[in-house]
Amino acid sequence: MKAVRIHQYGSIDNAVLEEIPAPKIGLDEVLVQVEAASINPLDVKLISGNMKDYFPLTMPYTIGTDLSGTVVETGLLAARWQKGDRVIARLEPGSSLDKHCGGAFAEFVVVPAQLLTTAPTKLDLATSAGLPTAAGTAWQALFENAHLKPGQTILVHAGAGGVGSFAVQLAKYIGAHVISTVSAANADLVRSLGQTR
Repeated sequence: MKAVRIHQYGSIDNAVLEEIPAPKIGLDEVLVQVEAASINPLDVKLISGNMKDYFPLTMPYTIGTDLSGTVVETGLLAARWQKGDRVIARLEPGSSLDKHCGGAFAEFVVVPAQLLTTAPTKLDLATSAGLPTAAGTAWQALFENAHLKPGQTILVHAGAGGVGSFAVQLAKYIGAHVISTVSAANADLVRSLGQTR
């Protein structure tokens, strides 16, 4: 299969398209044919080496953490997923010695069954590939860290950005009052997402 890999820290310009063996699944894993992958600020930091103290990479490293695609094969303990299911996933960043780290920029990827979720039916797979990190970060900030509840007021900085736009929508969805910082050019967009003030 083809995969986009780096052989040393540097920039995305150092990434090369290479032919590598297709991965094999384990009992609780799913083989996904990748339709699309998105690149996040974290991916850029990983490639540059700026995160190597936290997420050291073993070279060569197949880049990418967010992906969308179609289930091709499932392990015996991953029976929730069926061949043909449309899915999205966020792979963990880190050492490529762990086959679950990185790898979204490839034709196929092995994903632990618990890291998959069904792709939204109202979005194409290319668009869906941009959801996992941005939406997950907003969810974690609002509900796991801030414990946001209905009726509370929250300030979201950069409400038109990737994480910010999800934070505005999620907060509005649960019934919070949303205040956001945003440029004048994006004010109408953020109001349409749910900013109340």
